[in-house]
Amino acid sequence: AAVVLPTLWEALAPRDLAPVVEAHHERYDGSGPRGWKGEQVSVEAWVLALAEDLEEFRLANPSQPVAFQVRSVCEGPGNQHRPDAVDALGGLLVSGRLEQLLT
Repeated sequence: AAVVLPTLWEALAPRDLAPVVEAHHERYDGSGPRGWKGEQVSVEAWVLALAEDLEEFRLANPSQPVAFQVRSVCEGPGNQHRPDAVDALGGLLVSGRLEQLLT
């Protein structure tokens, strides 16, 4: 989230950022607070949700390798995250770019 939120802030007007923040606690299967799921939630909100979950896990488990942290968040309970957001995060991990962003 520390990397993603400033990037979203630069890419979106403040009025466009509010719905992203509002929706980022939703879950892909609709089990979030408002019951929104899948395409009802913007890609930006899914990216922010995944980034926030990864950052929380990293803070709680700082000694774990980044690959383990990503796997733990992405393979978490239920259908929390949008699959293409998970795939994009995996691509960042495989390319080595994620570790660069996190340091």
